[in-house]
Amino acid sequence: PAISTERLEDIITEAVKDVVERVTRETMSEVAEKVVKEAIEGLKQSLEPPSA
Repeated sequence: PAISTERLEDIITEAVKDVVERVTRETMSEVAEKVVKEAIEGLKQSLEPPSA
């Protein structure tokens, strides 16, 4: 049986939504990791005694 345009749109919308959500999660995880690492490095440097 033929698939209706409405059903096809629903399938495509759901697939795109899933991909966008996955990519967003992965990207945000990477960004958060980078920000945390940079913050830790900044804290480490601020705790080091000044070099003369």
